[in-house]
Amino acid sequence: MRRGIDFLRAYEDIEIEGTYNTRDIGGVMNKDDNVLSKRKFIRSASLSGITKKGFETVKNLNVDCIIDIRTKAEMEFDPNSFIGYEGIDYYAIPMKDYYHDIYLNGLNDDFPDTKVKLYIWMIDHNRVAIRKIFKILADEKYRTIIHHCSSGKDRTGIITMLILKLLDVSNELILEDFIYSKERLTKIVNTMEVKRDTNMPEYYFNIDANDLLGLIDYIDNHYKNVLSYLKSIGINESDVQRLRRKLI
Repeated sequence: MRRGIDFLRAYEDIEIEGTYNTRDIGGVMNKDDNVLSKRKFIRSASLSGITKKGFETVKNLNVDCIIDIRTKAEMEFDPNSFIGYEGIDYYAIPMKDYYHDIYLNGLNDDFPDTKVKLYIWMIDHNRVAIRKIFKILADEKYRTIIHHCSSGKDRTGIITMLILKLLDVSNELILEDFIYSKERLTKIVNTMEVKRDTNMPEYYFNIDANDLLGLIDYIDNHYKNVLSYLKSIGINESDVQRLRRKLI
């Protein structure tokens, strides 16, 4: 797997004061040698702590849509700063995560024994949410969209992977984007681990390319490819073509 300058040139860091782990997922070349357009889709961690300067940065990026995929509990505890913000449509589309939606609700005391299984659980139990997310991503009225969860690594990483796979980006480049969160989140993840529920598996805070690759393999084996998975949850060919036109 390539590291260093190729990756840093492909995926541009975006500094938005008050948040972190933010980058443009465009600028990378797909398998047909098309460079994905930049300033279309931006991935990030939570925007709840954004500063006045951060608001200005978002405005200057021409962001007109924000998709918040945190759980309902996370949204209630730490409301998004862009709710009701003029000129930016805000969508709350909670993606279930095992800790908040299963464990804390007492539905199961055990976690999946690997992170790959956790990721598989996420795509199998968030079909409605993922369909809604992709319908918005494909909407041609939006110029620049930010999608985010809390730390911007797992749920955001899965959505980003689905986008990039749909656009025929190689697994190698998708995994490079994914593991870059490890560098961006080291201090934060270390703090989270110290405070973590002792019943939570250690893998919950890890960022390992093999976990996302395991999810990609699952999708390929069970759905043939990401396109077939998305069609199985209600994304149609028109949605796919509109999304492609945005970036290719």
